[in-house]
Amino acid sequence: MSVAGCVAAVGIAIVSNGLPFSKILKVKSAIKALGGVSKTVSKVKKYYDKYRFNGFSRNDSIRKALDSASDGLAANTKSALLDFFNLTNVVANCF
Repeated sequence: MSVAGCVAAVGIAIVSNGLPFSKILKVKSAIKALGGVSKTVSKVKKYYDKYRFNGFSRNDSIRKALDSASDGLAANTKSALLDFFNLTNVVANCF
């Protein structure tokens, strides 16, 4: 996993995937609230690695990592982040 590849995948996913515009706005605001793309990716990756090390599946680890990293955000924003981070290109480059 390279941080640059992950950040690029996040940027491409925001622009090119078929997520509804409202979800894209929620994802962008969540990433901004969490300190930007690099900080968000680093934070999610840290939690993801922790959950994978403890034996959780990839999907459960992503879900739990996003929940932990986005503590304090609204539930619908967390849901948008989960939909976003489950995109194939983001998963392939970030986890």
